[in-house]
Amino acid sequence: MVKTFAIISLFAFSIGTASAQTSPMPVRPRATLGAEIGIPAGMFAELFKVGFGGSGKLEIPITSNFYGTATAGFISFYNKNRTEGGSINDNNRSYVPLKIGGKYYLGEFLYTEVEAGAAVGIQKSSGNYFAWAPGLGVAYPITQKSGIDVGVRYEKWSKSGRGLNQVGLRIAYQF
Repeated sequence: MVKTFAIISLFAFSIGTASAQTSPMPVRPRATLGAEIGIPAGMFAELFKVGFGGSGKLEIPITSNFYGTATAGFISFYNKNRTEGGSINDNNRSYVPLKIGGKYYLGEFLYTEVEAGAAVGIQKSSGNYFAWAPGLGVAYPITQKSGIDVGVRYEKWSKSGRGLNQVGLRIAYQF
């Protein structure tokens, strides 16, 4: 999965650098607020059905096409083997992902990004993980200062040889 994603990213990067280098909106700091869906993969998929959450992202321009990013969010994954009568904390795992990285606009709308950081567990048994996530997306302008940002990413969280993997979808309002 990671190799396939890397090949697609490299191909998209190659096409994007060969085309005109235009930014989808004026070069300025940007912020997004959005909804997230996490689809567990690998062994994580055996334990959890799906994750729902939200996030905010700040983008600071480094060049006209490359932005530094900082993302903070919240996501809860719902247990497949829910125990009846248990509390909500027995049935899901919630995390606060905190990541920094870079976002490169390949053309007018298409971008690729990579972020790394930590996923901090809320419940006592959730644990904290190192998180990294490559992704692709589209930032489509609505007005001169706002737009819709839709992205997909492969996200891996790891700690002491264990890992939680997911495919994430984010739909956000950019301003």
